[in-house]
Amino acid sequence: RMSRGLGDVYKRQAMFYHQVLLSDAGLPARQYLLNRGIDGSTAVRFGLGYSPNDWDELFKHMTSAGYTRDELISAGLCVKGRKDETKTFDFFHDRLMFPVISASGRVLAFGGRIIGKGEGAKYMNTGDTLIYNKRHNIYAINLMKGRKLDELIMVEGYMDVISLHQAGIDNAVASLGTALTSQQVRLMGRFAKRVCYAYDGCLLYTSPSPRDMRRSR
Repeated sequence: RMSRGLGDVYKRQAMFYHQVLLSDAGLPARQYLLNRGIDGSTAVRFGLGYSPNDWDELFKHMTSAGYTRDELISAGLCVKGRKDETKTFDFFHDRLMFPVISASGRVLAFGGRIIGKGEGAKYMNTGDTLIYNKRHNIYAINLMKGRKLDELIMVEGYMDVISLHQAGIDNAVASLGTALTSQQVRLMGRFAKRVCYAYDGCLLYTSPSPRDMRRSR
C-alpha cells in the first residue's frame, strides 16, 4: 500500500513542478534551459520542472490535494524545521527538476539542479525509498521502452543525457551519479545489445554486450 502511495505522490509532484516551469514563476528555469540549448519540446519529453523559489509552495499544493504533513515528510517531499519542528519546508526549492522514471513509466524520484545564486549543493536528489534505489535504476531508460537498439550510450548526468537527445542522439541514458552496478547492467541488457560508456566527455569502455560485461565483473 505504501509503495503505491509513493508512486501517486511523486506523479503529482512531477506534475506540479512541470506546471510551475511553464508558469511565470518558471522563467528562470526556462531561461537556464534556453541558455543550455534545450527547447520546449525536449523539456516536455523529459518531464522537466521547476521547484519554486519559495519554502513551502509544494507543501501547500500537496496538502490542498489531501496529503497529510506526515505523508509528505515520509515521502521526502518536505522536511521539518530545524529550529521549530512545527514548521514544514519543501525539500527542493529554486531548482530545475528532473523526474527519474522507471522503464514502465512510473515516477520514482527526483534530481534538482540549483540555477540561481542560492546556497546549497549543485545537485540534490531523492534518497532511497520503498520504490527507489539509484543502484537499480537508470535515468531516461523509460524513453527506450518498445525500441530495439543496437547500442546504449551511458553518460554521467541528467543534462548530459538531455543535451544528447536534443542533438538527435536519442539512445543516451545516465547512471544517476553512482558507479555502474550489476543491476544497471542487467537493466540495460533488456534494451540493447551493446553499451558505450562515455563519462566526463571521454569514451572509457565499449562492451560487446551487457551480458559479456556481467561475465567480466
